[in-house]
Amino acid sequence: MAAVFTTIRESSYTELGELLTSGAVSEAALRNYYRQEVKKARNRISKLKSAAITKEYGKQDIPRFMALKNLTNTGALLHEIADLNRFLNRKTSLESGLKQSKVARLKHLREWGLNISPENFGKWVEFVRWFNLSEYSKKFEYEADEVKEVFEESLENEKATPDEWERLFNEYIKKQDSASGVTQYR
Repeated sequence: MAAVFTTIRESSYTELGELLTSGAVSEAALRNYYRQEVKKARNRISKLKSAAITKEYGKQDIPRFMALKNLTNTGALLHEIADLNRFLNRKTSLESGLKQSKVARLKHLREWGLNISPENFGKWVEFVRWFNLSEYSKKFEYEADEVKEVFEESLENEKATPDEWERLFNEYIKKQDSASGVTQYR
């Protein structure tokens, strides 16, 4: 059974469909896998939602998984397993992965000349989320999914300087603090 679980965990949605249609994996095995692995995912999610982790690493993008009884067709089951696999295989689904990511991101930010402290990292993450939805993002004219790409593009094209990023970050913190933890921009 362990070999089947490994095969399922390493498979994409399309590959899962192929495994099912070829008979290499049964729907019962997929349901058993989902039942066991969603427990792991929910355990990780409960840890990621803790106040201490949120304070240190910022709010996480946390998926929601359907109850097995609600997965009445095979397509829905395959989609849920694919989402489950993406979450479980992501390093940042674990606290240790978040810690490694934080260290790497802080190092990268320092290389750019941004002085984000480990204590302010959670606020920095929130700032980046806010920035991506704000009018400031239009000023820097980018359309990248990952924050790393955004900053690299902005800095390489000299659309933003580290001083501008720090100024925006400091404005964000001031507004957040003045609003008692509720950030409002208009």
